[in-house]
This record gives sequence, structure tokens and C-alpha cells, in this order.
Amino acid sequence: MTQKLDIKNCARCGKNHKGLSFQKLTNPIYCNAFEMLTHWCLCPVLKQPILMGHADPKQHPAVSDKDKKHIERINDNG
Repeated sequence: MTQKLDIKNCARCGKNHKGLSFQKLTNPIYCNAFEMLTHWCLCPVLKQPILMGHADPKQHPAVSDKDKKHIERINDNG
């Protein structure tokens, strides 16, 4: 399943992009004990990968309630 998202200040080219289709990675990339990269898409300008991730709200106390709900929606929708 893909998710369409708008990106501000792209990590690859620095521009804004609308409606990028993020796909779920087959194997998530674990950054540390509570953060992992779970989705990717290509920057339309440089054709390099943009990675999206999240923090596990159970392990990361700095995550707000609003972000926790967003993370749950991402996990539920794949």
C-alpha cells in the first residue's frame, strides 16, 4: 500500500513536493532503540530516495499524542 504525502524542504533537493507516493519498505531500517525508517519514495528532482520513519511512542516519551495517533494510522495502513 502506498501513502501520498506532501513534503516540505525535501531532504534530497530542498524543494517542496506535493502528493509523493511513499511505499512501505520490505524490511524497516532500525536507527536506534526507538526509531525506524519504514517508507520510501524517490525525489522527483534528483531521483534519489527519500526515507520516512517514525519513533515508537511507547519507547519515546517526546512524541506527542497527536503524533502517536498519526503513527498508529501509518502502522495500521501499511
